[in-house]
Amino acid sequence: MPSAEDSKLDKRLDEDAISVQSNPPLDESLDSGKPITPPDESPDAGKPTPPPESVSPPSPQVEKEARPDDKQPQEFKAGDTVGIYRIERMIGKGGMATVYRAFDTSTQRVVALKVLKKRFASSLKALARFDREFLALESLSHPNIVRVLDKGVENGANYFVMEYVDGASFSRLLRHRKLAFNTKAQILLQAAAALDYAHRKGIVHRDVKPDNILIDRTGRAKIADFGIAQITKSRLPLTSITVVSSFMGTADYMAPEQRVDAKSVDHRADIFSFGVMLYETFTGRLPIGNFSLPSQLNPEVSKRMDGIILRALRQNPAERYQSMAELADDLRRETQTSQWSKLAARMSLILQVESWKRVFQIRAIGAAGLFAVVLAALIWLLSTVGKSSPPSTDLKQAETSETPAGQATTEPSGESLPPQPANTPENMVYVPGGDFIMGSESEFSDQRPRHKVNLSAYFIDIYEVTNAEYEKFVEATGRPQPLVKEFWAEPFNWHNGTYPPGKGDHPVVLVSWNDAAAYAKWAGKRLPTEAEWERAARGADERKWPWGNKWEVDRCNTAESFLNSTQPAHSFAKGKSPFGCFNMAGNVMEWTADWFSESYYRDAPSRNPLGPLTGAYRVARGGAWDSNLNLYVRTSYRQYFSPDARNSDLGFRCAKDYVRK
Repeated sequence: MPSAEDSKLDKRLDEDAISVQSNPPLDESLDSGKPITPPDESPDAGKPTPPPESVSPPSPQVEKEARPDDKQPQEFKAGDTVGIYRIERMIGKGGMATVYRAFDTSTQRVVALKVLKKRFASSLKALARFDREFLALESLSHPNIVRVLDKGVENGANYFVMEYVDGASFSRLLRHRKLAFNTKAQILLQAAAALDYAHRKGIVHRDVKPDNILIDRTGRAKIADFGIAQITKSRLPLTSITVVSSFMGTADYMAPEQRVDAKSVDHRADIFSFGVMLYETFTGRLPIGNFSLPSQLNPEVSKRMDGIILRALRQNPAERYQSMAELADDLRRETQTSQWSKLAARMSLILQVESWKRVFQIRAIGAAGLFAVVLAALIWLLSTVGKSSPPSTDLKQAETSETPAGQATTEPSGESLPPQPANTPENMVYVPGGDFIMGSESEFSDQRPRHKVNLSAYFIDIYEVTNAEYEKFVEATGRPQPLVKEFWAEPFNWHNGTYPPGKGDHPVVLVSWNDAAAYAKWAGKRLPTEAEWERAARGADERKWPWGNKWEVDRCNTAESFLNSTQPAHSFAKGKSPFGCFNMAGNVMEWTADWFSESYYRDAPSRNPLGPLTGAYRVARGGAWDSNLNLYVRTSYRQYFSPDARNSDLGFRCAKDYVRK
């Protein structure tokens, strides 16, 4: 039977964890200057909390081990430092941890610093839950999930660091702003995409609610607070991640089975919570007791939408949607999803985020002036995306020393290229025929099994196809210019038949598989097969990355580089492959010729495999500038997209048959 001490600790741990927000909830104290006291904290929360009376004094040995914790203050104040992070202000407080806005003195950026409260520093249960949230976030890389950056212990203070989301929570916007129906739907669709991704990675959130969805200044929704997430796949170190209580989550949003035993729930518990959030979003009420149909409370809700919400709220998990993707597909069909409606929804969100209103002091501006100010800010923001400087002068010097303008070498450092035939095309490299090992025994089943492949000789481009090269193709053929009418695409969109200024030597993006294949044919080439791409990237020694088996962030352009956009195709010479190909890790993912099948490697031919005969998706390789984890830029990692996909991180390079002369 659990002890009284364990019950008290479990009760504390089951309090709602903090959502990482840039501003506290709106209330009277916000404008009056009164201190804001979170509901789970007393005004004396900053004072030392005595242990429960029934807890025996620690032994001298335990006290000695816990002595470093004495250096941790009850709360940090502005100017205090935790490792390399300088505290600016508190931005939230929960039952277990406090979140601060902090400045990273190493990378010179603002971050969110989550610190475990001092009274939990010696609790194994609390530390396990704290570790669980970090491991859950670390394993996820999705644009709609808050990104984790660092973790550590400093003078007894356990902390981890996340990206700082400057905006507002969804719950705050629902309470204090009148959001259009379609704007609400677009937020929910973004959250659904993030949850579906997490579920496919084996993570069940278990606390889905509007408080845990954050909206940044650009209108992008991000899911936060994985503090009580359940990790179901064995690729993460589960031995240190034990469930601390059988009752975890927020009561109003919990699935019935989660109220009984949170330890045994699966992803369908999140689907129920999402259904509660759907009902609340479109009615302003919670579905408690004998609740009304959403359409009876909101005339904008259709009967079909009633069906979607009610199916998500089924008591029996087997009768609910069986995946977030299935729910999202139905929700998408019930909302306007044209490009213009999405843009309008995003604009509406930007207008609603309170931090922007404070920055521009637009409460006193009329409706027309409000729109003009925000539109001007958007244009400025779009014009500056991707122009940030490299994180250090060392990186800049390394690139310029190895790739002087117009003189990028093709020979990898310390390695010799095979003899190049006289008929090798310009800016291509010869890859001789032979055997290599394809795939890996990784955590991703579509890369298994690793198997020997024999390829005929071929040529492959040294660089990704650039905007300047693609412009010649557009001019010669009249093919439509790369243009996607989405907010996120604007920094990469072409206008008046030409690419964005200063990006002629950057890889072309926003091109579909059909666009890439058409360019290759026009150039007298073709897209490489998936096997050809992988051999050119890893050579014959099964290296994880084009340069070797040790991850080195300065050899490629990923999210860890903090460059936030594509870079010239001849950059990052230190990361060349064994055959001298540039940027086969990071910068942009690259279309290949193959259709995708998760199980293709099991029965693939060993000689010149061409991929499945047909399929729904095409394979892309190489990772990109926005890849958050280095495993996504490994030489064996497989991505796949609809052939019609046009993404800001997706380009291509070409290949060509070798004909002996």
